[in-house]
Amino acid sequence: MDKKRIIYGILFIVAVLGIGGVILFFNNATENRDKASNTATTLGNKTTETTATVKQQTAKATVTELEDGTLYQIGEPFENVDMVIGDNLFDTQIADININFSQYDGKTIEIEGLYMENNQYTFVGRYSTSNLCPTCPQGVSYFEYEWNGDQKPNLIDAVSWIKVRGTLAGGRDFIEGKFVPYQYIKVNSIEVMNERGIDTVNN
Repeated sequence: MDKKRIIYGILFIVAVLGIGGVILFFNNATENRDKASNTATTLGNKTTETTATVKQQTAKATVTELEDGTLYQIGEPFENVDMVIGDNLFDTQIADININFSQYDGKTIEIEGLYMENNQYTFVGRYSTSNLCPTCPQGVSYFEYEWNGDQKPNLIDAVSWIKVRGTLAGGRDFIEGKFVPYQYIKVNSIEVMNERGIDTVNN
C-alpha cells in the first residue's frame, strides 16, 4: 500500500512538472512572436519613412534646380565631341557650318552661348559685329537646336547661358509650297550655366 502511494506521488509530481513546462514553453513562444512582430513593424515603419524622405528630397532638388536658375544639366552628354565652339572664332565656325554643311553633317558638337528664341524655334548663339553667318539676322550669330526630351529646361530668351551637346543634322521645312532645307543640332544634353562667356563676338 505504501509502495502504491509512493508511485502515485511520483506520477503526480511528474505530471505537475510536465504541465508547468508546457505552459512555460507556450508563454516564451508567444513573447518571442510578439517581439518579432514589433521589430518587423518598426523596421517597416523606418523603411517607409526613409523612402518618403528620399522622395521628398529628390522632388525638392529637382524643383529647386529648375526654378532658381542654378547650374543643372538635362540629358546625357557625349564623353567626346568632334568640335567645340566657344569664345574664339564663334562667328567664323557658325558661318562655315552653314556654308559647308555637307562636311559637318553627322558630326558631334559642343557649343556655348545665349539661349535665343525665334517664333517656335530655339537657338544657341551670341551677338555679332562681323555678321558672318549667312542665315542669321543682322547682329546675331546662332545655330538652331532641337531638344525632344521629356524634361524642359527653364530658359529666358537672350539671358540664359547654355552649353548644348548633340549631333549636327539636316532637315526640311515645307514653306510657301516648297521644301526649304535647314540645319540644326539634334541635342543630347543641355547645361544651364552660372558663368557666361563673351556675349558679343567679332570673328
